[in-house]
Amino acid sequence: MVTRSSLESALRLLNDSAHLLESLDKPETRKRRVLQVLKRIVPHDGCVLLEMKDAGEYEFTVLPEPPPGNDAAALEAAMVACLRMITDQPLTALTGESAPQIAASVPWSSYLGLPLVGNDRVIGLLFIGSNEADAYDEQDLSLLSVVAAQLGAYLTSVRLREQELAGAEELVKAQAYAKRLFDSSLIGIAEAEGDRITDANDAFLRSVGYGREDLAGGLNWKALTPPEYAYLDDRALKELETCGEAIPFEKEYCRKDGTRVPILIGAAVTQESPLRWVCFILDLTERKRIEEELERTRSEFLGEVSHELKTPLTAIKGSTSMALTSRTPPSETEARDLFQVIDEQAERLRELIGNLLDMTRIEAGSLSVNPQPARLSQIVEEAVATFERTAVECPVNVAIPASLPPVMADRRRIGQVVSNLLSNAAKASPPGAPIAISADLGAGDITVRVRDEGRGIPLDKMPLLFSKFAQVHESGGRGTGLGLAICKGIVEAHGGRIWAESPGEGKGATMSFTIPIASEAGSNSAILRSGNMSANLK
Repeated sequence: MVTRSSLESALRLLNDSAHLLESLDKPETRKRRVLQVLKRIVPHDGCVLLEMKDAGEYEFTVLPEPPPGNDAAALEAAMVACLRMITDQPLTALTGESAPQIAASVPWSSYLGLPLVGNDRVIGLLFIGSNEADAYDEQDLSLLSVVAAQLGAYLTSVRLREQELAGAEELVKAQAYAKRLFDSSLIGIAEAEGDRITDANDAFLRSVGYGREDLAGGLNWKALTPPEYAYLDDRALKELETCGEAIPFEKEYCRKDGTRVPILIGAAVTQESPLRWVCFILDLTERKRIEEELERTRSEFLGEVSHELKTPLTAIKGSTSMALTSRTPPSETEARDLFQVIDEQAERLRELIGNLLDMTRIEAGSLSVNPQPARLSQIVEEAVATFERTAVECPVNVAIPASLPPVMADRRRIGQVVSNLLSNAAKASPPGAPIAISADLGAGDITVRVRDEGRGIPLDKMPLLFSKFAQVHESGGRGTGLGLAICKGIVEAHGGRIWAESPGEGKGATMSFTIPIASEAGSNSAILRSGNMSANLK
């Protein structure tokens, strides 16, 4: 599995890719070296660069090399179709969400494609794929857009260089490269000389709250920086003077309205005398918000676990004390009632401890499952029967076609997933509201859906829904927030995926997951590997 690079490393690699496009001799060598660096910027299992030539011809570069024969031809045909799609339609990126129709044509579970633009027209396609489901997020899109801008500008400059006189080639290349980079709206870019910002793109200006008129009047980057970060700026300037680049670091800028914006900034020298440099600035506002939210929910989780542990222990202790301290022995009926309380609370305690242990195994990458051929209808029937003994106020309507083939499943674990989703649906639903379970056959797997008519899911909660400690509603009652995270770990250990859909608050929600059919399974056992708990862009 490829390890995702840090933001600091990614920004340094973006600088490296720009240098590679300028330093090597042959265009083919330059492109391949940049595609090799791209794997370290945005991890993937396959990368395709498709260039549109004259007379309807294409140049096809893929890393790693595709196998000879029909597979290579099929991949090339799929990429040409993707290029035509992104040229003919108003799409800025190809993802599983924006262009799901191409999923069957590419050999990867998730994908991300961006157009290469030169002289205001599409001239090619940069496409990456991953064998993991939901592998890419907004940060990957931002980083890939910069590489696509570099390649688009470079390919444009190559074409222009073939048409212009030798003395004008480097100038045309620099102009096209700079224009494409500065037109990028996903990452902030600014040029500086001395204390003054001489140019910047719209993404940077939006982050700091200034407009073009402010830039024309002169923006002093030192004045934008709070005093406590001055020593970091001084260190970066020394690195620029001695090394030609500054190692990316975090700081803050003061917006025009006086508020602050957290950023990650890296820089590289573009001119030595007088010293000029270009900066890549990534707005960290959303990342900081998510980190704060996770820290808050982590603290709440500790409090909830303490409460959840104390509640059954208190009930057990109270029942035993009543039996032991009573002056007269309890009657048979009283004894049975006390034992009933002890049994129910001990089961609740066992379930809570089991969830905590499962979460620990998932995070350690050691949750084992033992898939065997099984009937999905039987697994669901057992889970529903258990659920209805404890939640009779929410009837469950089951629609599992008898014609479905057997699935490859660990019966206990998949039953645990269904039970957790039913419990989650019941907590979100008013008394008496029905819950529906359905399933349908896909290409090599079966999709199971649990639908409720409850409170729905706010859009801002979707990205963290399957993370540990996640709480969808502020007043949703007590709980550890581990149920959906455990479901995600179990489903992914089976080679499936899980997701949620909701029209909005008050409109219900549908939780869906896939499980392979028995004829498609290649193993009777599996272990959840680390790294499966991230929330990614579809």
